[in-house]
Amino acid sequence: MLLLFVESLPNQSHCIISGGRATSPEGFSGFFGKSLLLWLNPLFLRGYRRKLLVDDLYPIDDELASAKLTESLSGAWARTAPQRSRRLAWSLAKVFVGPLFLVQLPRFGLVAFAIAQPLLISAALDYVQRHASLPSSFGPAFIGAFALNYIAVAVSTVWSQHLTFRMLTMVRGALIGMIYKHSLLLHASDSNGGADAVSLISADVERILQTLQWVLNILPNVAQVAIGFYILYGRIGIVFVAPLIIAIGNTPAMLTPAATFAAFAITQSADPWNQFEVSNAFTSLALLSIMINPIAELVTATTNIISALSCLDRIQVFLQKTILADGRQIQLREVEPPGSHSHSSEKDRDEALSLSTLNMQGAESRPVVRITNASFGYNAELPILRDINMEVLPSKVVMVFGPVASGKSTLLRSLMGETHILAGKLECLSVKQTAYCDQEPWLLNQSIRQNILAFQVYNAERYERAIRACQLEKDFAQLPGGDETLTGSKGVSLSVGGRGQE
Repeated sequence: MLLLFVESLPNQSHCIISGGRATSPEGFSGFFGKSLLLWLNPLFLRGYRRKLLVDDLYPIDDELASAKLTESLSGAWARTAPQRSRRLAWSLAKVFVGPLFLVQLPRFGLVAFAIAQPLLISAALDYVQRHASLPSSFGPAFIGAFALNYIAVAVSTVWSQHLTFRMLTMVRGALIGMIYKHSLLLHASDSNGGADAVSLISADVERILQTLQWVLNILPNVAQVAIGFYILYGRIGIVFVAPLIIAIGNTPAMLTPAATFAAFAITQSADPWNQFEVSNAFTSLALLSIMINPIAELVTATTNIISALSCLDRIQVFLQKTILADGRQIQLREVEPPGSHSHSSEKDRDEALSLSTLNMQGAESRPVVRITNASFGYNAELPILRDINMEVLPSKVVMVFGPVASGKSTLLRSLMGETHILAGKLECLSVKQTAYCDQEPWLLNQSIRQNILAFQVYNAERYERAIRACQLEKDFAQLPGGDETLTGSKGVSLSVGGRGQE
């Protein structure tokens, strides 16, 4: 037994590298190591000695990787018939049927050990009343039985909670991954600036996960309540329905034992021959204590499930929105810069330089964008712009003028492929990527400097050059914290012009 325990401890030498990257020691822990959470002890000791950093945390294993889970859920979503009711719910069930089954195993074990406690109490009370006629070894045996029972309850709880939260993490990663991935493929008019996706991720997904914890407990709770009522019926008879009525009536749980024994006293007064023993009283109290919470969860489960299904329906509607179909004709014409090839002589390099210069000069005469008799709209029926013809030449400044709501922004979004091309054609020649500055800037709730850097490494010379080019020195001088001033949510700390400059 000792060798089995030692073998189950995590082997730190195996936790360093797996396929060239670090892995969590959880994957190398045995049954005892996972049951007692021994693989977390090194992390706790490290946190006791000093402050924990992000790098101190164990890496997430592959089963919890959002990219892999998103791909699996996307595949199940694609294989499920679009016209099927609760399509997303069925897709989730197909992907996570394995983790769902694993969660039930320790949960049903916990039910068995919980039901065993009232039976042990009854047997122990019978032993106390008749210990003179029973072997003396029964006493230590009861002590050992209670100890094993509570240890089993603790271990089952650890496994149940651990597997439950692993499954919740997997479902969260898959749903958020699908929502995020789909939001990148929608038309600008359908994405609502990303607000729909954020609302689904922050509110609906969390509501689904909260309800999923209840759903995972439905079958174990039904089993626990059914077995508990069966045993309680054998102890106090038909009075066992009293706690059920109290739970359904949403009466405080503390009144359940009192109401149950009051009902039993009333029935006993009609049958004086029915004696109520001490063992029955304590056993009934123990049974009631393990049934109160499961009954309450089952009573409220219906409303929670309906709410979660509504959240799934909203996510499903979002995932069924038509994705962006880029109608642009993209034709890349690569122009090699001078000196891109190695040549054997200086004469060859000079000839290559002259040829590249001629190619660049020739490329300047070709448009990078050409629109021919095109009509654009945000849906396939109603065009916003009609019969547009234009060319954009390289190294030229093109300005689009027009009154308010004349379609200037629609034209720019069309150049990025954000609208439907209802007629004509739009050709992107020699343009691989397009930079776009929206009139509604997207700002992080961080400092102005962090927004300007945009996740890049700080380069003082380049940063100062950008500040001077945008003439932000005077603006920074008026702010109390300079470029370290927080922008606030959606840039509320800045003026409208300052948001655009940033």
